[in-house]
Amino acid sequence: MSSAERALLLKTTPLVIGVRLGLWLLPSRLVMSRIQRLQVRYGRPPGPPSRPVGRIVWAVRAVSRHVPHATCLTQALAAQMALWRHGHASTLRIGVGRDKHQRIVAHAWVEVGGEVVIGGDELHQYTQFPELTPAASSGTCGLVPPGC
Repeated sequence: MSSAERALLLKTTPLVIGVRLGLWLLPSRLVMSRIQRLQVRYGRPPGPPSRPVGRIVWAVRAVSRHVPHATCLTQALAAQMALWRHGHASTLRIGVGRDKHQRIVAHAWVEVGGEVVIGGDELHQYTQFPELTPAASSGTCGLVPPGC
């Protein structure tokens, strides 16, 4: 493993753990809102992206394997935050569907440029919620559907 990859893993570890702890201690909507608020408040880092999308996603997945209960939502939120830190715009998607026992299940994934980069397993079985975007222009820090 290169020193750049080790450095990326070291930066990603507290992010994944922080998101996981946040989801354990707080309602998920609050964690999602706070991440969106940070992105609205600080904007994208200046300049070109500092790391390729694939390496960032690799780091989130690698760290998540060692964090208990790092679900798809944990990974998606951590990936979205890591991608933002490194200058990539991304979209968090959430959908619902039914499992093989007909129970309602939810799933989260992240897209960059319309392509799924993490959480892309069997997305055809989920009905996607409308996109949630930061309320940058309205002066609020919550999540609002586009066009509001």
